[in-house]
Amino acid sequence: GPAPFGPRLAETGVFGGKRRGVLWLRPDVVAGDASSLTTLQTRLCESLGFETPSERKRSLPFVPHITLAHFESADAAKTAGDALAWA
Repeated sequence: GPAPFGPRLAETGVFGGKRRGVLWLRPDVVAGDASSLTTLQTRLCESLGFETPSERKRSLPFVPHITLAHFESADAAKTAGDALAWA
């Protein structure tokens, strides 16, 4: 598997639209290879028989993230994200 790495939760993000919204956290790799999360995701896809990010015919690149919650809209997700306090 990939070499050990140290992630840090860096910032929140939102995607979606008027009918659906997702609030997520973006991790940064602070110890180890910066591409560790992408490598891990690729290897998971390969081992489970799914298309890897490089094989997908999507225009959007893989963005490592942790989904926190689903909302009725992107605006609601952004409001929730804005309410989070970061130390």
